[in-house]
Amino acid sequence: MAFVRRRKTKSGGLSTTLVEAYRDADGRPRQRILANLYGAETSLEALAKVAAQRERLRKERASRQSELDNSFEAYGVVTMGGLQGRRFSPVERKMIDRFLSGRRRVEARIKEIDAALARIQKNGVVIRKHCDASQAEIQTAIRQYKKQLDEAETIALGAAFQHLQAKEKLQRLSPFGAKDVDGELKDILQTFPL
Repeated sequence: MAFVRRRKTKSGGLSTTLVEAYRDADGRPRQRILANLYGAETSLEALAKVAAQRERLRKERASRQSELDNSFEAYGVVTMGGLQGRRFSPVERKMIDRFLSGRRRVEARIKEIDAALARIQKNGVVIRKHCDASQAEIQTAIRQYKKQLDEAETIALGAAFQHLQAKEKLQRLSPFGAKDVDGELKDILQTFPL
């Protein structure tokens, strides 16, 4: 029999897992974790979250893959220059190194995305098996979750933009033209706790 286990994380968030209760060979009760529900209260919410995240990760992976493919072509041009005996200047070498480190970051992100997609796929199959909702209910939940996620991203982007504007304004208004705005902001927040 499967049930949802809820626990509070150290940071105060909610962690939920789908757990199965069973008895071992000696007849003792045991529990095993079937899937991570990613903080969702129900299997329907978790399924919507998993489906929306899978779609976003697939889109990001496709864009990163095209970025990586383009970098392979550019790297081929650079490599051919080196194979033909061309010596690169220190400035060019620095640009090539920056380019290669960017490519390594993209490759690392693609590996992270692939690992996340594998986890999501594994958990999604188990969650779907234990979800009693119809396909129409699942699609509705997915649309609602995507809408909530888009709204949250918009709010976060707006807050980041407002933070940037406030930081610039504080730099302009600073009587001594201080460049350490973060330090000044910390001092102000310590002086006037909210």
